[in-house]
Amino acid sequence: MNFLSYLPICALLVVLPAQAASCPDMFADGVAPQVLNETLRIGTVQLCNADYAVLASESTKGPLWSAEDLTEENLEIADRTRRQGSFYPDERLPVSIRAALEDYRSSGYDRGHMTPSGDEPGVQAQRQSFLLSNIVPQTAELNRGPWEGVESAVRGWARQEGEIFVVTGPGYDPDQTRTIGAGRIPVPAVTWKAIYDPAANGMGAYVCLNTRRPTWRVLKTPWF
Repeated sequence: MNFLSYLPICALLVVLPAQAASCPDMFADGVAPQVLNETLRIGTVQLCNADYAVLASESTKGPLWSAEDLTEENLEIADRTRRQGSFYPDERLPVSIRAALEDYRSSGYDRGHMTPSGDEPGVQAQRQSFLLSNIVPQTAELNRGPWEGVESAVRGWARQEGEIFVVTGPGYDPDQTRTIGAGRIPVPAVTWKAIYDPAANGMGAYVCLNTRRPTWRVLKTPWF
């Protein structure tokens, strides 16, 4: 599979600003990522949590993106907080939009965090990271392997830089038909994580194939 085919996904969902966000502290310059695909925009709902925001999608029953302002200070709090919570549906969403626990049961896929619990400072924030509106189907091989490494690397950059803005999401292949939950939830072909460093005014991204033999790439810029 060609990683380059997924570059437009990151560009459309991360780089371009939309209207002012309802929880601006989560986004660089206070504006949320823009979804240019009109089909994907239908039935979307933006949700604000204690320390991250998501754009939930009617078409995927999960997040199109999950965004956070990741700081060294918050990571110090997260390090002192015992992992909290278990997965649960987001009842702020209509039933037609939200995923259910049954959708993932015996599906053969892990429930993969977009904003990871390890980033979240305090009990409430960690529990909210387990909302299914922050989750997509990932292979166990990706979720427990390269994806975990990407999450750790991003936390390392936040500690080094002091503050970074992170947007994470799934990428879908229209020719791929894998689903879970009796066909309700499509399985993404990739998951990606984009990082913006406001101090350096630079950005970069990771793209990981969501397969049983996952591989990943760093999309480099002069800063990254």
